[in-house]
Amino acid sequence: MSVQAGSLPSSDYLTAASNDVQMLKTKGKMSSVSYRFSEITPHTTLYGMALESDRGVILDNLSMRGASGVQLEAIPQKTLTGFAHLRPYDLIIVHFGLNEAVKGNTIPLLKGYMKRMKKAIEALRLAFPEASILVVSVPDRDQRTADGITTLQEVKDLVSLQAQLAADCHVGFYNFYQAMGGQGSMKKLVDGNLANKDYTHLSFGGGKLVAKKMYSSFIAGFDNYKRRKALEQQ
Repeated sequence: MSVQAGSLPSSDYLTAASNDVQMLKTKGKMSSVSYRFSEITPHTTLYGMALESDRGVILDNLSMRGASGVQLEAIPQKTLTGFAHLRPYDLIIVHFGLNEAVKGNTIPLLKGYMKRMKKAIEALRLAFPEASILVVSVPDRDQRTADGITTLQEVKDLVSLQAQLAADCHVGFYNFYQAMGGQGSMKKLVDGNLANKDYTHLSFGGGKLVAKKMYSSFIAGFDNYKRRKALEQQ
């Protein structure tokens, strides 16, 4: 494999086939980077690329459009453990479920979904024993009814079940639904041009607004942690 990092001289690396997750690090100041492979077989799996600095908060986003999150359970434990060894995390945020919060999904069905998500969280905990895990609930999602635009009951049901899931798994929980404003908050955001008119997805502006609230919650939690640690040392 050949790596061209910005204006730096090209570097060649010899990689051998392996059943384990492998990682190649390239360091230096660069505005672009390219990778060339001399050979790729049908068995070659390229998981991705992480472009980051040596300072600050580093975020890896495992985005799976349309996924419910239960797919995490299907990742081989050896693969998860390999990632944990090469890219250890301080915090893993589990934020799924919006596609399950749809009209007609009964509580028994949602409970079945939570059972599978519990297995996914247990798999993450097994692979990343040093990482904290935070379950983030679904946001508000509204529907048109004879009484106007209102929050789906399934959203409220799922938020409650996700809170119970976090408690059962002994992990953190963040109520994203309440952070948005709770009942009917999506409509208010749409009216303020902060969400799309599908009453499901936030716009960039809405995302920024909710992110500020979430950041404040994180900082408040961190401050409480420091105060508690200080009291424990007295």
